Amino acid sequence: ATATSGAAFIQSGIDVYDNIVLLAEYAVPRTPSKLVRVSTDHGATFSESLNLDTLHPSNIADTHWHAVAIDPWHDGATPRLYASHGDAPRGVYYSDDLGENWTLLRNDWQPMALVATEAGLVTATDANDPDGVWLIPREDTSTRTQLYRIPAPYWSNSLLGFGLKAHRDPATGIVY
Repeated sequence: ATATSGAAFIQSGIDVYDNIVLLAEYAVPRTPSKLVRVSTDHGATFSESLNLDTLHPSNIADTHWHAVAIDPWHDGATPRLYASHGDAPRGVYYSDDLGENWTLLRNDWQPMALVATEAGLVTATDANDPDGVWLIPREDTSTRTQLYRIPAPYWSNSLLGFGLKAHRDPATGIVY
């Protein structure tokens, strides 16, 4: 896939599971960062799945995609897809039908990393959020539990180092 002119794909905006590839564009300034794309054929072709121009047409210059994740532990017919965008406005969305439809999960913070685990979604915050690593439990997505707090002072009050890309070790289940 080719990103919109001026945008790029960064580590936190790429996830792969089996034949599914999920991509989110990232850019600063934010305007070109508007698309989440889904492939179900190992990346041979992509469809535009989620567009910030549609979600926030009056705020496209103030928001951009941060991260995506594919959740193979979701108990639906297909893996659950997640996408996070931030700055202003912000939100975490999910899709249970491979990106055909998306539902707002939360709009009160902006994870910079998303990692699906057996227990739920592990996230890392971006600037101006309660800093740290959080878990959104699978059984109650309306809550979140802080797993680690970043001690102050920290650059820009964010977990940007972790937020660029987190990884779940398949052998141990530990998220790094």
